[in-house]
Amino acid sequence: MSNSHPDEQSSGQWTNAETSRPYEEWSQASTRHDRQLSGLTQHPDAVQSQSHDPDEDPMKLQKWSTRPGDHVEHIGEHGDAGGAPLDTNTTTSSSQGLQFARSKLLGLHPHAPIAEEHDATKYSSLWWSKVRLALREPFAEFFGVMILVLFGDGSVAQVLLGANDKTAPGGNGYGGYQSISWGWAFPVYFLAQFLGGLVAAGIIYGNYVNDINAFEGHGVRTVPPSPTATAGIFCTYPKAYMTKASMFFSEFIASAILMFVIFALKDDTNNGVSQGGGNWFPLGLFFLIFGIGACFGVETGYAINLARDFGPRLMSYALGYGHEVFSAGGYYFW
Repeated sequence: MSNSHPDEQSSGQWTNAETSRPYEEWSQASTRHDRQLSGLTQHPDAVQSQSHDPDEDPMKLQKWSTRPGDHVEHIGEHGDAGGAPLDTNTTTSSSQGLQFARSKLLGLHPHAPIAEEHDATKYSSLWWSKVRLALREPFAEFFGVMILVLFGDGSVAQVLLGANDKTAPGGNGYGGYQSISWGWAFPVYFLAQFLGGLVAAGIIYGNYVNDINAFEGHGVRTVPPSPTATAGIFCTYPKAYMTKASMFFSEFIASAILMFVIFALKDDTNNGVSQGGGNWFPLGLFFLIFGIGACFGVETGYAINLARDFGPRLMSYALGYGHEVFSAGGYYFW
């Protein structure tokens, strides 16, 4: 058994079985080193190793040192601190506090990557900076759906209101995708996507409210199949002649194609497809949704995404379109 000093190991990795110095000593030495760098040097006896209480509120995002060369405790399988420390030259974590919050709130792996350079910026100690970093996935879902609905609903508004086409079908906006990896953290992502669609519909309405008043009449708000309906700007509605079975089948085909192609593009073992679709995946997704809209959009407006449809539908209800936004088409919404 080798008793060589860890600094002499070529790999730079810490292994409890190959060092004579106990874990607690290394933890205290690391803490002293971190405080020396921050100008808070104390007597060695007064320094205690940092620890993370598993029961602690995950939103208490304390700063944990991850500068190159610092000692970082290993985050356990369930987000708790313990075990052998990580090598900060290979880990992609920014701080244990942020990792703990992400694993507890979002159901992510404790080592899910976050920006390591965060600790090196002058804004790393700001509360909002820590929250933004810990909740980056929900924020990505929120802004992604919001921008998606802004483009989708905005394009429908331009066509319907700009061309004065009073028979145009409603709701042919672009949808996104639904992840079937639903775990206990699913409500967090659903809420983020729902709020993104809700906010986007409100922005579109605020931008086009004067055009809507000129098109339908001041204070008048109707849903399809009314010839002057503008509710289709915000969400999807079926043609008046569609049966419930036809509505279901149309949406089922479009959604099945969407998920099938996404899985094919993201399958790392799929012959001829680069890992995770590579940098071309967003472009491929664009052409996929464009094709679905061109081939299956006329009958129901191809919602294909609950988050894209439900948030704007609820906003249109709140803006005065009435309960018909839910009951139209024989409760097609459900």
